[in-house]
Amino acid sequence: MSGSAKAAATAPRKERAPRAAKAKAAPSAPVSGREAIMASALRLFGERGFEGVRTAEILDAAGQRNQTALQYHFGSREGLYQAILHQYLRPIDDRRMAIVNPRGLARPRASLDTCLRAMVDPLIDEVGEGDEGIAYLRFLRQFTSRPGFDILQVSRALNYPGMSTLVAEMHRHLARLAPTRRGFAIGLALQVTVAMLATWKLENPDQFDREGFIAATTATCRALFRSLTTPPPPGG
Repeated sequence: MSGSAKAAATAPRKERAPRAAKAKAAPSAPVSGREAIMASALRLFGERGFEGVRTAEILDAAGQRNQTALQYHFGSREGLYQAILHQYLRPIDDRRMAIVNPRGLARPRASLDTCLRAMVDPLIDEVGEGDEGIAYLRFLRQFTSRPGFDILQVSRALNYPGMSTLVAEMHRHLARLAPTRRGFAIGLALQVTVAMLATWKLENPDQFDREGFIAATTATCRALFRSLTTPPPPGG
């Protein structure tokens, strides 16, 4: 391991406090139609998936009587979906970059464990303990389970520097695989991570342990990558 990679992997990590539950707004506090639609869509998409929710349900839950409100604010249902993604992925990406490339190097050469921590840590921070974070976790689980989910396409479309750097570093660690196979492996690792986090946080919240979860996720993803890069036995 190079000096820069070793420094990035072993440098003490500044602990972040879990995302705190947002205080409820006072009854007189104004909530814009756009915010109300995003909040209701976040919850409903997380519960039933993108295809399982009707536009009328989103608007009704948001208290919007105008049936064209969604199109006015977001252009389309897909535009609404993308708006929700961007709202949460921006802060996640900043924290991800701080882990995978803390010195702002052109070639960070992050270790595999550092890459996996960069994938997991910001998600835990963003989910936190509040209702909004839990709703986002449900939404994220649905997003990574959508048919045809491709992390490489997502990375290129969103063009977030932290995600792009993480994907590039993961590609380097999976160099033994064909390029298309690498994208599959990275996407699968993210899906497994989100599924594990959702199961642990949603179904067994009292048992959640941050460092224990990171260790379990790292070991699982490492085993996954080994299985994909190890040639099958003769006659297997």
